[in-house]
Amino acid sequence: MKPIAGISTIFLLALSVGAAIAQPPPMVTGGPVNAASYGRAGLPSAGIAQGSIFIVFGNNLGPQSIQTAGSFPLQANLAG
Repeated sequence: MKPIAGISTIFLLALSVGAAIAQPPPMVTGGPVNAASYGRAGLPSAGIAQGSIFIVFGNNLGPQSIQTAGSFPLQANLAG
């Protein structure tokens, strides 16, 4: 008799979909703003140049613990 692989696959798919639904979606509440001045768009010196560091405020945007870059040059990925 052949094992039923389809049922275990469906169970794992349902479990992963359930976990994805349980987490609230990311929500941006402010930004982007210049990381040096926190200047909002439209204010003097508030522009963000290409390659600059900027800040986006919100909820559920990343991991629970704060991640920092350990060295320069900054990598394109941080904490996965």
